[in-house]
Amino acid sequence: AQTAEKEPAKRDTLREVLYPAAGGKKPEQRRSPIPSSDIDYVSEQARNKIVGDGGESLVVAHEQKKLTDASRPDLAALVEKMLDGSGYDVRSYDEEGKELHIEVKTTTSGADAAFFLSRNEWSYAVDRKNPFVIYRLHNYNAERNTADFFIIDDAEAQLDPVPEVYKVYRK
Repeated sequence: AQTAEKEPAKRDTLREVLYPAAGGKKPEQRRSPIPSSDIDYVSEQARNKIVGDGGESLVVAHEQKKLTDASRPDLAALVEKMLDGSGYDVRSYDEEGKELHIEVKTTTSGADAAFFLSRNEWSYAVDRKNPFVIYRLHNYNAERNTADFFIIDDAEAQLDPVPEVYKVYRK
């Protein structure tokens, strides 16, 4: 990913980077079983929650600072983390006071790493009635509480969803 030339990120900060050029690799769809491996899914889920919660906290602080710097501390005070199941993670505002819904996707990997969206998140992202963006945080460093990010403002045009999990019923 291309980044704007800036000094290294300070603690507890997000650094916005240019939207990466296309080129993220999508795996070939497999029809045969995936080779088995010994994955501790409980530990993996716990690690992912720590990374996700850290990213969401960074975005809340980033949005509050952005609005405060724009002389809108009244709006900064209204920025909030949403409950799970809302379809997005953070409610923020633009400088004119219009609501903005932000889905935060955080990984410790680079900008091209795949990430997951739930069915509810994808539906919310493509519903044009919502003022919605995805903040794609990458290179997250939990120790320094920093990450780089770019904004995805048109999920259908900018993302290529691949089904990974199916809910199945008996016929």
